[in-house]
Amino acid sequence: MVSSVMMIRIRLMLLVVFTWCVLQSLCGCRADHDTVLSGGKQADQAFLTGYDAARHRALDSIPLAIVAVEGDLIVVRRGVIGERYPVIDPVYTALKDVSHVVLGVWLSVWDAGPESAMRHSAAWSGPIDSIERGLSRSCIPPDQQPRQERLLSESRELILLASGGHGVSPEQLADWSRAIKPDLMMNVQEAARSQLLSVNESVKTIAGTMSTSERESFVVVVCGVHQARKGNIEMQYFTRLLGPEGVEHQRRLLFAESVYDLKGALKLLGAHQLDRSISESFFGIPDRMQQDLLEDAASRILPELGMPSDLGVHPGP
Repeated sequence: MVSSVMMIRIRLMLLVVFTWCVLQSLCGCRADHDTVLSGGKQADQAFLTGYDAARHRALDSIPLAIVAVEGDLIVVRRGVIGERYPVIDPVYTALKDVSHVVLGVWLSVWDAGPESAMRHSAAWSGPIDSIERGLSRSCIPPDQQPRQERLLSESRELILLASGGHGVSPEQLADWSRAIKPDLMMNVQEAARSQLLSVNESVKTIAGTMSTSERESFVVVVCGVHQARKGNIEMQYFTRLLGPEGVEHQRRLLFAESVYDLKGALKLLGAHQLDRSISESFFGIPDRMQQDLLEDAASRILPELGMPSDLGVHPGP
């Protein structure tokens, strides 16, 4: 016969097993099933390999692309890299150099203690002297040189203010910044003019090499930083060149955000072209894959979620 102690132990074991099974059921999984789909990882890898190969084919299918990257316009015909046209000329670079001095001095005193502001701003005296000595021999047009002299002189004034050892107050810095703003923004305008002239001349030259079909279908990739994605100077140029029909749904113009080299730009272009084909095939429209594929489902599910209410924020409807 089974002793009462043994019976208690058996009942406890049965209770533990029963509880464990209930918990497994509530979790939606069973002990004899893996939590990861068998073969899923291999399938994912095979998909990525296939996508990468198709991306290369998509790039090869583009008759002509113009990639604006690293200060150049680069022509790519069916995936083959061709001519390179520089679009950053010496005037642009020189005006940028002067503007960088101004902003560099500003940075040296902004939100800095008196000793730090005095030390770091003083370090700019040498570069200012060097640029000022070379100004008359530079490529900056003579009629624009007085503006550079004023900006350099005002930069010295800020250094002098910081040299007093009392720091530069936010109010003093704001007054200084607004006083030089007209000259600084004129430098910006002339730098933009210089770059746009270079871009336009390069595009005219590239257009002279295009066949009729290339003229009707060429695409453009503009690389740039996140902060400049809105209003990027080359995006504005090609938007005007291609017109509303060309830029709608990124049909012939796309912005490669935070892409800084040709390799990254071509990778993005191939993926963009491939995703347009996927969109056409599955959805009958060219730009569905330019949105998160989960977007529509998320918009339906989010109102059903019980979001946390103790975070000090007010969730939207």
